[in-house]
Formats: sequence, structure tokens, C-alpha cells
Amino acid sequence: MVASLACWKPVNRCFELLSTMKFASQGRVAFVSEAGSRRQRSRRHAQGAWLRAEIALGVVLFFCPLAIGTVHPWAIGTAAGLALLAAALTAWATLRSGEPFLVPSPGIAFTAVTAYIGFQLLPLPPFLVGLLAPRTRELHEFVLGPLGHYPAWRPLSLDPPATALELVKAVTYLAVFLCAAQIVRSRRAKSRLIGMLGAVGVVVAVIGFGHALWGATALFGVFSFQHAAPPFLTPFGNPNHLASFLALCATALLAKVLTERDRKIATLWAFGYLATGVGVLLSLSRGGIVAFVAAQLMLGIAVWMVRQSESEGVALRPRAFVVPASVLLVLAVAAYIAWDALAAEFATADSLDKLKDSKLAMWSSFWPLVREHWLVGHGRGAFEVAFQRFQDPAWGQATFTHAENLVGQWVSDLGVPMGLLLLGACAWALLGALRRGATDPERLACIFGLAAISLHELVDFGLEQGGLAVPATLAFAVASFRQENATSFRRRAAALLVPVIAGVTALGMVRALPSLRRDGEELAARLSKDKADDVAAAAVQMAERHPADYFPQLVAAQAYAAERPLHPDKLVGFANRAMYLNPSLPLPHRLAALALRAKGHLAQARIEYKLAYELKDPTVVAEVTRVFQKTEELLEAIPDRPEALAHLADQLITERRYEDAQAVAQASLARHGEKPDALQRLARIAGARGQPQTQLLIGERLTKIAPNQTSGLQVRVEALMAQGDAAGALALLEGEGLQRFPRDAGVLLSLARLRLSRGDTKGCREALKRLPAGMDPGARLAALSLESSAAERDGQGTRALALMRQAVAMRPEDAGWQWQHALLLERLGRFDQAAHEAAAAADKSPSLREEAEKLKARAAAKKQELEQMRRWKDVADGEKSR
Repeated sequence: MVASLACWKPVNRCFELLSTMKFASQGRVAFVSEAGSRRQRSRRHAQGAWLRAEIALGVVLFFCPLAIGTVHPWAIGTAAGLALLAAALTAWATLRSGEPFLVPSPGIAFTAVTAYIGFQLLPLPPFLVGLLAPRTRELHEFVLGPLGHYPAWRPLSLDPPATALELVKAVTYLAVFLCAAQIVRSRRAKSRLIGMLGAVGVVVAVIGFGHALWGATALFGVFSFQHAAPPFLTPFGNPNHLASFLALCATALLAKVLTERDRKIATLWAFGYLATGVGVLLSLSRGGIVAFVAAQLMLGIAVWMVRQSESEGVALRPRAFVVPASVLLVLAVAAYIAWDALAAEFATADSLDKLKDSKLAMWSSFWPLVREHWLVGHGRGAFEVAFQRFQDPAWGQATFTHAENLVGQWVSDLGVPMGLLLLGACAWALLGALRRGATDPERLACIFGLAAISLHELVDFGLEQGGLAVPATLAFAVASFRQENATSFRRRAAALLVPVIAGVTALGMVRALPSLRRDGEELAARLSKDKADDVAAAAVQMAERHPADYFPQLVAAQAYAAERPLHPDKLVGFANRAMYLNPSLPLPHRLAALALRAKGHLAQARIEYKLAYELKDPTVVAEVTRVFQKTEELLEAIPDRPEALAHLADQLITERRYEDAQAVAQASLARHGEKPDALQRLARIAGARGQPQTQLLIGERLTKIAPNQTSGLQVRVEALMAQGDAAGALALLEGEGLQRFPRDAGVLLSLARLRLSRGDTKGCREALKRLPAGMDPGARLAALSLESSAAERDGQGTRALALMRQAVAMRPEDAGWQWQHALLLERLGRFDQAAHEAAAAADKSPSLREEAEKLKARAAAKKQELEQMRRWKDVADGEKSR
């Protein structure tokens, strides 16, 4: 037994070893299985994190176009918050997935530009500002020096709150670009982003179709655009921005149509493409339509070339795109220029003036601004206040918020070096994307969609608004991303992105709160309530925040001009600074003339009045005739031109200063020869003085020196009417008038008016039927009034009212036409309606309030009289029945 036990011990040991090995192998299998499940869970969690980041980016993409194009500060702040959320989720996804945080090469340029915008907000010492931007320092010295706010540390930006808001927008776009660059590493995610880009375009187009079908004039029945009347009502108030946005979305949808294998889904994408394309056309944006057509042709040719090369088995070279793309680009630019010229030609015979005012002609006016601030720029977002000093006086008092040109905008805002860096980085990235993405329709769609926007941005400023900039940034990330050429950062470096975006956004929004519009509205509200010194103190505070804006200087000058006793020194100081900041304004010159008059410098005051007239001030002539009494002084206060002297004579005739008016007209004849303007004023003076024979002689002289003008004929007709020779006037119009000017609206209206005065309603209508179709609105209104009067005389009250309503509809803001409508209603016995229209006219023009009350009283009395007559008639009918 002992021997047997001895033999069993080795066997038992072998069994123990085998058992140990078995349990160990089972443990290893269990350990491997547990590790695999952890990796799967980690992968699922990473996929979920990426999906959440993608959804957050989609929310930003949908929000920006739908939030009124992201033009309001609340929308900009919300978009920044959503971009911050997307950045946080993207950073978390990179951490969970273990992938590096990649920044494509354009992202480096975008980051540098964003940091540079922040640099423009940093207060710098005066010597450094003078070194980098000498013109900016000169402006600070002239504007802020007399106000006690310079020398001091000042930023380079001429409007720091606007630059701060642009910094928030730049950070938002940078966050969107970086988030999209991480997400598009997945081909499926990239395809989904392209789909979302097309889907948001469909949503905007459907909103426009819905409003068009409903006939709505307010967005969703709530929001009305104050300074725009878009032909296709969507969240974009500017139809040019809408056209660029829909062109980008339509190009993305076309790529989905071309790449989708499921025919049903491709059909849905095709319907979306049709909707967005029609939306581009309905926007009526010339540049947008041309750019859209060019982009679709480019994409179509590119896809055809790709498929042709695949069918032939020959590799497609990216250089093959150069020729068709260049041809289409040249044709698109030529089409826009030709369209602009043809539209001006068809709109009016004075096509040169129309073309002069086109956007293309405005480009040259921006370069003086660029030249003054070529090195560091005037500050991103500060174009509105910086351009005021360079605005052409011929454009009047229009406000230009942007350069209407992408190159001019970026170069003037950022300076030539940084602006060209940004432009070059974008162009280089797109060219590189075209070279690498020749076989990727979705990438080609983004490239050509961005090409359409770039082409349109030569005559527009859509990329300055988030509603277009965010979709374009996302498309740019899709087009330009290249993993092998991207800079890789550590995963934890991505976590720093979120607090940086949050901090910069918060500081920027706080700095942007005192906006130009908000400060201006608050200052204007104080003008009529506070004392001049208090208004000036508030104006100084606004000028310290917006040193290049003329408005606080002008408001302070107005306050001192309205206060008594007058403070001419303070008034002329603020007026001079307003002139310096905006030389195209006429009001500062009139205010300066007031101060100079108070100080006894009448000659200088007359010079200021002359400058105000040159800047097309409509009230300066009336003030000149009120201030100066001598003819010599009047002539010195107005430019020595025939039309200016004629305007002065007209004002003097209105004031019944006939001797002065005649002296002005005679001076015009002596200085400029026999011009029709001066002779017409002499004719008016003769007519006003009751000298029809002199008026007739002047009319004959007018006909002789200006045979192609109707002024001589009209003067002779007026002279004959003043002599009581209505038959002679009618014969003159029917003979010489119709023979020499058969289609002239003035002659035909005079003929119709004369025939109507003689009771010839049929002849009046015949004259009105001969009026040309393209006459100006004033002639059209006069024709409607005459036709309405003829219908009333013929007993056609309903037609007379319909014609008068057309006239009121043409000029709804004009109280005079509404008053004429009220009088017509009164004559036709519609007393309640007459009283209502008279009250509405009085609301528009307080001077009619007394007459409206009289009409209301007459209408009530007449209505009561009719009721009494009806009552007596009923009583009489009752007596007869008995």
C-alpha cells in the first residue's frame, strides 16, 4: 500500500498542475473578454460623444440663418453660446476617442486673424498708436483732445464696441470651423453635414414660399423689417444675402442628388434643390443669380469630367478644371456688369448717372480709407464710422455700413498685410481642396458653393452676417480639411478651447454693449429734454467710445444752437468736429454759420451757407433769405450757378420779394447769359406782378432760345390765361403744342386741365389718353386727379372715387391727396367716410386739423339736414296716404 501510495503522488501532482493550468487559462480568457467589452463600451461612448458634437454643430447651423440672419446682438450672443457648446462637446469627443485635435492650415490663419482683432481692442500708448496708425492718432488729437480725453492710451480701432462684437463673431466662426474640422474626419459625418447644409436651405426657402402664398408682409406675422422690403420674405432681410445663402445650400443639395444611390431619396434631394434654386431667382438679386448659375455650371462640368475620366479609365488632372472655371468666372463677371449697365439704360435715359451710382463705381471710393490705415486697419467692424470722412457728397446723407466688396472690407478693417493674409489663406486652401477633391462631389459642391459666394461678395457684404458666414465656414471646413496636412495638438489641449472661447465671448459681449446705434438713440432722446451742457457731456462720453463718429458732435452742436443765450464758441467747436468727421453733411455748416453770425463774421457765415447748399441742404435757401436782406449778400451766400440762382429767385418769389427776385434773375442773366432758368423766373415775377404782356414777351424769348423745351410754350399759355384769353391759350396748346410736343406729359396735362376748365370732359379724357406710359409719378398723379374730376363732372361718382383712391395709394404718406379724397367724398354725399378721411389726413399733417374739424362739422350738419328732410318726407307721405 505504501508503494502504491508512493506511485500515486506523482500522478496526483500532475493532476494538480493540469487543474492549475486549466483555471489559469479560463482566467485569461475571462480577462481578455472583459477588456474587449470595455473597449467596445469606450468606442460606443466615443461615437455617442461625436454624435452629440455633430448635433450641436447642426443646431448652430440651423440657428444662424433662422435667427433673422444673425444680425442682432442677441442672435450673435446666442450663436456664440451654441458654438461654445459645440466646441465643448467636440473637445470631449476627442478626449473620449483618444484621437488628436487637428487644426487644418486655414485654421491657423483664422486663429491669427481672431487674435489680431483682439489686438485692435488693446489700449496702446499714443506714441505706439502714432507709429502704427498715424492717421488714427491725428483723429484722436483733433476730436478727443479738445474734449479732454487725449492724450491717453487708446485702441487702434476707431469704434471699439463694434470691434468687440466682431471679435465675438470671429471666435464663433473659428469654433465652428474647428468643430467641423474634427467631425468631417468621418466620411459619414461629412455627408450628414452636407445634408444638414442643404436642409437648412430648404427650410428657409419653404418659409419664403409660405409667406408668399399667405401674402404676409411680416415675418411669421410678428417681425417686420424696418429698413428693407425683401421681395421674397424669409429670415434674411437683405435679398442679396438670401441669394448667396440659398446658392450655397442648393449646390450642396445638387451634390446629394448626384451621390445618392437610392432614387427615392435622390428625388427628395432634387425637390429641395428645385426649391432653393427657385428661391435664388425670387430673391431678385442680380449678383446672387449670376453667381448661383455660375456655381451650378461649374459643379455640373466638374462632375461630368470626373465621370468621363472614370468611364475612360484615365486619371483626371486637377488642371483640367482651370479652363472651364476661368471661362465661367469671366462670363459671370461680364454678365453682372452688363446686367447693371442694361438695367440702368432701361430705367432711364440718364444711364451714365445710374451707372455712376452702381456698386461697381463705389469701389474706387474705398481706397483712400485703405491708404490711410493700410498697416493695421481702422478696426474690424468700424467701417461705418471710419468711412464717413471719405464719403462722396454726391451720395447725399446715405450711411454705408460695409464696403460692399470683400477685398475692400477685409483690407480696410484689418490692414493690407493681415487682410491679404486672410484672403490668400482662403484662396490657397480652396485651390488645394480643388486639387485634392477632384473625385469627391460633396467636396466639389462646397468648393463651388464658396466660389459662388466669393463671386457675389465682390458686390455685397453677406459674409459680414452670421446667417451666411456660419454655413460658409462649415462648407469651408468640409472643402479644405486634409488630415495629413493638419497640425496635431494633444487631446488635452482641446480642453483649453472651451474656456478660451467662453472668456473671449463674455468679454467681447460686455465690451460691445454700448453699440453705436444704442448710444445714438439715447443721446438723441436727450436733445429735446436736457440742457445744452448736459447733452454735450453725454456727447463727450459717446465720442470717447466712438471717436470717429460724427453724431455726438452734431447733437452737441444742435443743443448749443437751440439754447439761448447762444454760446458761439462751443457751438462752432462741435460743428467743426462734425464737419471733419463727416464732410458730406450740410447741417454742421449751417450751425457753424449761425455761430459765425453771432460773432459778427458775416462773410464767413455766407461761405458756410454756400457750402451747405453745395451739399444739397433743402432748407438753406429759406434761411439765407431770412437772414440776409441785401441782394449782394444773397448772391454771396449761394453758389454762382444758374440753377442755384434760380432756386434763390423761386424762394424770393414765394416770399413776395419780387424786386429782390428780379435782381437775382437779372444777375444770373448778366453773369451766365440768357439761360432758360433765369428767363422762367422773370416770367414768374411778371405773372405774380400782374404783367401778362411782359410775361408773354418773355415766353416768346424762351421759345426762341430753347426751341426744344416746353417752358416757353407754358409761359405763353399762362400769360394768355392771365389776360383772360382762354380760347387763345387752348388754340396755342392744340396747335403749336401738339404739333411740336405731341407726347410731352406737361403739354398734355395743361391741355387736359384747360379743356376741363371749359367743361369739355371728353376733350380732357382724349388729352389724358395720349399721355406716355413711362411718365414720372408726379405726372401720373396729376393725370389721375384730372380724370377723377372729369368723372365727377360727368356724374360718375364711383369712378371718380376709384381714381382718387389710386392717387392716395401712390402717395400714402402725402396728407394732401388724402385731403382731396375727403373733399370728394363730401361732395358725393358720403359724409361719414369724408370725416374719417379728413381725420386721417389731419393726423399726417397737423396744419389740416382745423380744416378737418370744419369738414366734420359740415358733414354732421349736412347729415342732420338730410335726416330731417327724410323725416318730413315720411310725414308728407303719411298725410297723403290718409
